[in-house]
Amino acid sequence: MNKLSAAALLCGALLGASAQAALVRVASDTVGGTFQYDFDAGIQVGADSRADVQWQQFSTTTRGLTVAFLSSATLLSLGSVNFDAITESVLMGLSYSTADIPGPPDAASPLGVGGVFAVKTNLGNYAKAIVTGYAAGANGTDFYDLQMDYALYDGQPVGPIGELPEPGALGLFALGAGALGWTRRRKPAPASQR
Repeated sequence: MNKLSAAALLCGALLGASAQAALVRVASDTVGGTFQYDFDAGIQVGADSRADVQWQQFSTTTRGLTVAFLSSATLLSLGSVNFDAITESVLMGLSYSTADIPGPPDAASPLGVGGVFAVKTNLGNYAKAIVTGYAAGANGTDFYDLQMDYALYDGQPVGPIGELPEPGALGLFALGAGALGWTRRRKPAPASQR
């Protein structure tokens, strides 16, 4: 298969599935020790039923990200992965739970700087977050405040099952498939072999 036909086929296939994920917000924020965070509203809160997660201070040396009190949100640690490669479709296909995610200074913590976690929020939206740092907070305790960058998606399926692609996308796919068939057509045998 030549490069042109492969590109045409790929272009048609990609455009056939080109429904855009609805990105709600991209932000940077800090969750203070013992505080909760509401990804849907994009704010740090105290004890609030709208909150999704809490940056827990279990002791003077033990930290963890937990589901907020009275929350229906769920979490998942993804560890050190390519943050930009995680799409809404990927987030929607993950299995979340209410299990705590251990934080530093625990050597086994997946929430070191660069660690990624995902949240299914109270409102059914999806967030991916990457830890960008920690601050000592007002009390001087290490790892007291969690700093993060995150992206929030609307939680709606990218394209409903059974939805037909746009006619233009089908045309491009047909063009690519035709180009592939044309390049794979049977070439006539040379005159010396007839």
